[in-house]
Amino acid sequence: MQEVLEKEKERHRCALKLLPFFVTSEELSNSTHSKRRLDVRKLQALKVLVVRQFPLECTTEKDKVWKSIKDKINSKCSLNKHK
Repeated sequence: MQEVLEKEKERHRCALKLLPFFVTSEELSNSTHSKRRLDVRKLQALKVLVVRQFPLECTTEKDKVWKSIKDKINSKCSLNKHK
């Protein structure tokens, strides 16, 4: 996990690469298939890591960035469902 944090330079790519440390592939598939959301606590832990690695001053900007990252995670869930 530390290696991903050190190597990745983009927030969303870092979050996507760290996602398997927090969520199983089965959870990813099920979240899209059954319309269930991923565990909020796991996503919050991921968010903390990403925000700590790529700090932003403005809370509004943090919210926008995290929403964008969550959209990418949802897309990954959809792709994982079709694999």
